[in-house]
Amino acid sequence: MSAPSLPPVLRVSNLVKHFPIRRGVLGRQVGAVHAVDEVSFELYSGRSLGLVGESGSGKTTTGRTVMGLVQPTSGTVELDGVRVTGASDRRQLARAMSMVFQDPLGSLNPRLSAIANVAEPLRVHRIGSAAERRQRAIDLLGQVGLRADQGERVPAEFSGGQRQRIGIARALALSPKVMLLDEPASALDVSVQAQVLNLLRDLQNQLGVAFLFISHDLSVVRHLCDRVAVMYLGKIVEVGDRDEVYDHPLHPYTKALLSAVPIPDPDLRRERIVLSGDLPSPVNPPSGCRFRTRCAWAQDICATQEPELRTRTAGGQLVACHFAAELAGVSGARVVRPDAIDPIGGRP
Repeated sequence: MSAPSLPPVLRVSNLVKHFPIRRGVLGRQVGAVHAVDEVSFELYSGRSLGLVGESGSGKTTTGRTVMGLVQPTSGTVELDGVRVTGASDRRQLARAMSMVFQDPLGSLNPRLSAIANVAEPLRVHRIGSAAERRQRAIDLLGQVGLRADQGERVPAEFSGGQRQRIGIARALALSPKVMLLDEPASALDVSVQAQVLNLLRDLQNQLGVAFLFISHDLSVVRHLCDRVAVMYLGKIVEVGDRDEVYDHPLHPYTKALLSAVPIPDPDLRRERIVLSGDLPSPVNPPSGCRFRTRCAWAQDICATQEPELRTRTAGGQLVACHFAAELAGVSGARVVRPDAIDPIGGRP
């Protein structure tokens, strides 16, 4: 995929978010949760970046910090070249960036109708008259596949998929340049997931909005995103174009994640890479490479020197691993027939 010629609509540079741990009567800080550490990426109009990783990897905190819902410890967020981190006037950020939450019912006002929920951002920003806001909300509901006569219902009267459509319509109310999608389909049935994801892709093609898509489902990310960033314990360990990352993963963690993605063919199965141990505590992350405690290829240098996230391929794929070149030819998602897998060891 060729690099966009226009500058990025969103640039995140060295983003850090540490949550202090306080104890005692005086509330002295005795430590910190390293939720996000030195995260950087760019997002272009009409493109999608998927943030993937295990629970606790920091992807949701990254998204909320970018949105301004959580104040960063350090680092910058730029929107169209203008720094919005720490800005006293948040209206520009609120109008240019919107969010679709994981729980559609919890993210909507249960006392307001669908039309009122969608029109709420317009009312808060004092855009148009009451009649104009209502018509804009009806138009947006129609754009996401809901009828005008359904607009008078409250969220509890809709199905999960319909509520998520209302959330998407509300996120589009202010014509944002960037939309943050935090697991928007994970709470939905599989058939409804496909409808919502196809809707998002169609809306992106029509409106040119940029998506920052947060998910643990790699199949969903491959369906919707142009680029993929893999996070582990607060850091990005690999980032690149979707097909490069999925077809030629370079980081051991990415290989392990992809080995768990099911193949839609009953006669084939991927050979799993089972990671040993649990995710380390973000309060006291491992020295050097944070993945080394679960990595089968870790060596002494991994404990003493943190690998840099740098370009490893001609296509611009970035990887943070000391041995990425050596592991480039090691398949972590080899496809085999089920009868060739040892049911105990998982190896043929």
